[in-house]
Amino acid sequence: FGKMKNAGGGDGGGGPTKEELTYQEELQRAQEKYRRAIEDVHWAQEDLDEARKGYLKRLKDLREEVDRIAISEARAAANAQLAREDYANVLADPGSTKGQKMAAKAALEEAQNDLSDLREENKKLREDLAEMEKKGMSGDRSVIQAQRRLTDALWAQRDAQLALINAQNGANKASGGGASAANAYQDALNKLSPSARRFVETIVAMDEAWT
Repeated sequence: FGKMKNAGGGDGGGGPTKEELTYQEELQRAQEKYRRAIEDVHWAQEDLDEARKGYLKRLKDLREEVDRIAISEARAAANAQLAREDYANVLADPGSTKGQKMAAKAALEEAQNDLSDLREENKKLREDLAEMEKKGMSGDRSVIQAQRRLTDALWAQRDAQLALINAQNGANKASGGGASAANAYQDALNKLSPSARRFVETIVAMDEAWT
């Protein structure tokens, strides 16, 4: 005798129906998407941490450059003064040739241009530092972009979590029971590294405190 088919499309041996298999596949995809969403949040947080460190390093480097401004300008001013004195001595020397006078004049102009350029560059450095300190870390573009990516990742994680719950509910209805959404959530967490799992648990705890 052949096997008798049940009304749901499964066999008499109690195997999963086509509907159950479909819901199980959807549940597996939802679990994988949720696992990836958790990883994305973890990586986005790391990117934000790196962006903040980058801001602090740029701020430190810029402050050091500004601190060296006085020395660099003093050296350039001294070079310009020496060039001016050399040119004056060449002009005052009756034995100076035309070439020596031209070279001394060119050296003076070069030293004066170097001093002028340096002062302009240092002015820009001071303005950059003032603007950077005024905006602060929260106003830094790289930090803002990293913060937005983290926010997007958190929203994507929430969407994936809801999709996982819906998929689990569908699978439960199709099979008349099965693992709970909490178990599916734990399965996704178990696939993460210890550091990523701790991070997600912290985020979830914060989220529960806000809601």
